[in-house]
Amino acid sequence: MKPFTVDIYSDLVCPWCYVGKRYIDSALDYYSKSFPNERQPEVRWLPYMLNASLPREGVDRFEYLKHKYPGRANAPDLFAAAEKAARRQGLNYRFDLIKVQPNTLDAHRLLRFAELRGVREAVAEPLYRAYFMEGRNLSSHDELLDIGVAAGLDATELRAYLASETDVDWVRETDAEAKRLGITTVPFLVLNNEKGFSGNQAPDKIVDAIKWARSHAVRPKWLPSFF
Repeated sequence: MKPFTVDIYSDLVCPWCYVGKRYIDSALDYYSKSFPNERQPEVRWLPYMLNASLPREGVDRFEYLKHKYPGRANAPDLFAAAEKAARRQGLNYRFDLIKVQPNTLDAHRLLRFAELRGVREAVAEPLYRAYFMEGRNLSSHDELLDIGVAAGLDATELRAYLASETDVDWVRETDAEAKRLGITTVPFLVLNNEKGFSGNQAPDKIVDAIKWARSHAVRPKWLPSFF
């Protein structure tokens, strides 16, 4: 069977991306258990930056909200829908603890560093938790270092990596490519480099999308589209 691909664009400061990650992880787990003897999708988690223009060190969270949501920065229901969806996934968001709106360039670099060492998931979950449940500053190299080391990464190697510009261009170019594709909201799946699909859907819907990608990958090019 030909390979089929699932590219997942997400940002670490997107409240729907943490919820969507739970949906996507559940769908991928269900798919692997339902079709254990078939080729599994080639999954890539890719960076998307909702606030790519922010200073590298981030900005004051309240000032950011005042600019983004004029007149609503203090509204208690500003993130009510996301909070409700998160609670259903066992996540207790604490927006009140967030003091810095980060530029996620270096957080995405940390994920890249972890992925190349086979421990992406061990870092991804703590990054989301650090921001949404602990209010930690994901622009801070010290915070990123603590999160990475707690997940088992080498402190000296990671410190040198974060201090360098390694993978900066990769994150920015991947983010720019997503926006050239027309992606404006995340999490977002691109199946077989052809079909887009929101990741903020129930796991069974995502499973259906993965099944489409599988069948599409083996579809003869000459077969009319109505088959």
